[in-house]
Amino acid sequence: MTEDATISLLSDATHIACRRMTPQHLNALHASVDQASCLPARPDWGRKATAHLELFAILGDVTGDSDLAGLVSSATGRLHDLAMTVGPAADGIILSSRRRLLRQLTAWDADGAALEMERHLERLHFMERLASSYGPRSTRSSGYGDYRKHAKTGKEDAARRFERPADDLAPATATAADLADPADLADPADLADLADLRAIAAATEQIRRDEALVAERVAAARARGRSWNGIADALGVSRQTARNRFADKLD
Repeated sequence: MTEDATISLLSDATHIACRRMTPQHLNALHASVDQASCLPARPDWGRKATAHLELFAILGDVTGDSDLAGLVSSATGRLHDLAMTVGPAADGIILSSRRRLLRQLTAWDADGAALEMERHLERLHFMERLASSYGPRSTRSSGYGDYRKHAKTGKEDAARRFERPADDLAPATATAADLADPADLADPADLADLADLRAIAAATEQIRRDEALVAERVAAARARGRSWNGIADALGVSRQTARNRFADKLD
């Protein structure tokens, strides 16, 4: 199932479930979210990710359509892979979205609930692309994966600086040690292989495309009358940061 198909399916299922929602269903959803929120994100993120996804099983059942519930269950498997790729960095984002979703469901606002689900999944997919660009999967393909098995050499330390986990994507500050003689960071034979540099260039280009997509989605949200507060909430930043980043391009 493609990314767009997954988002569309789960958004539609949320819309249908909201229209059929009963107080008993709402209690089950609240209990599921509360249970997931009580679990620590580390060291067992897999357990918490699974708890987060329990909400989709409930929504699928609430639709009253066994075929649709089966499709939701299938999509949930894809979402588990997505959550594992993004990692614990997504925990707060997921919980915030769950609370907004519960408010929409409690108000029987089917359109609002479906939109919240759509925005949330789009953001997780965006984070997945960033994590795939920076994280262990892409670094293994460029030859850096083996460095993770060892420690305490200058070459391996340099590799780890470019292999930060998905929840630590802020650029590191260069120090004098970082700018030391390249011979301390890599063997001469490795310098002849440009695969690592090509991987950096490819990741950078992916980031540019993703940034352009975010700008496009922000523009669409503004066109629909969304406030900067709402957009900032979706971006996970302050209102001022969101305005500084996009206002000149959109308003």
